[in-house]
Amino acid sequence: MAIKIAAFIVLCTLFSCKSYLIFNTINKLHKGMTKEAVLKVLEDKPVKEFTVTVNGQTYDVYDFEVKTYSNLVGMSGGTNSFPLYQDNIDDYYLLYFNGKLRYWGTLVEYSETEDYEISVISKELYNKVNLLNNVK
Repeated sequence: MAIKIAAFIVLCTLFSCKSYLIFNTINKLHKGMTKEAVLKVLEDKPVKEFTVTVNGQTYDVYDFEVKTYSNLVGMSGGTNSFPLYQDNIDDYYLLYFNGKLRYWGTLVEYSETEDYEISVISKELYNKVNLLNNVK
């Protein structure tokens, strides 16, 4: 029975209508990549694209939804028990300056960075994301 449940979960994930990036894919990014190179690595399109302007500098932002499997929610029952994980969908914001990847991460990662430029940008990014999310 547990094998049938596991197979069902895998099939539902494979054939779901919405695609998400897997967290491991994000680890292939590096600073200085062009937008085209990033899109080739991620093999997906952003869910949103927008710009933020800070201190006269305009940054392009791509919003991707990334699936992570970080929360263990329990164990399946029966003799063939296996761990059950909860999928998390996080927004990852890729920040470009002059067409080159400058930074990427969640809003929390932007606000907690030690990079002063990015910490300043994070405030405007947070405001822009809230504005876009509140527009119906």
